[in-house]
Amino acid sequence: MAACRNGSPTGAERRSRASTYATRSALTRTQSKRERLEFRVGNINQLREALSGISGIDTILALESLYASDNLSRTIGELKAMLPVKGQMLFIANQHIEQPETQSHRLQPDQTDITVAIKSLGLSLQVFDLTPNKLRYLEGSIALLEQYKGDFVQEDQRDFWAGRIQYDRKMLIRVQGGLTRRFLYHAKKVEGK
Repeated sequence: MAACRNGSPTGAERRSRASTYATRSALTRTQSKRERLEFRVGNINQLREALSGISGIDTILALESLYASDNLSRTIGELKAMLPVKGQMLFIANQHIEQPETQSHRLQPDQTDITVAIKSLGLSLQVFDLTPNKLRYLEGSIALLEQYKGDFVQEDQRDFWAGRIQYDRKMLIRVQGGLTRRFLYHAKKVEGK
């Protein structure tokens, strides 16, 4: 187990805890659908290993996870290989840039990194801009965090509160400044490809 000098968990440790919590929570919420669902935690850059033995998938949903891929075309290609003809994938992800003067084209729905990867694999694609929703979410999240700061402090969760509000404020500035947009990608496997 790795930790920072101050004893706080590292990013990898926090992600592992979050994955474990999310999996437990999903299992509890979907108890009545257990025969149709399976949850696994794995490395997105080692999908074949993480998803070995799984079959019968017709829809893949990835929320805020493609950012961890070392190679989007490979990752999406491995997911595509699991789908039957007419199978579908839905990805929700943020697209970030740092230099608007040379990178702003990458924020266009038809030119994001994920769009380019999906199209290179011969999948049909629809892209929906969720940026206005992201903006409203961030504004609401910040307002709630400010409103309930005392509760977080009382429950000895000041560090969690501080990290969350700092992240949301940073993201709000990026979205308002045109450096980040949020998209829903709906990719479908095309017969014969």
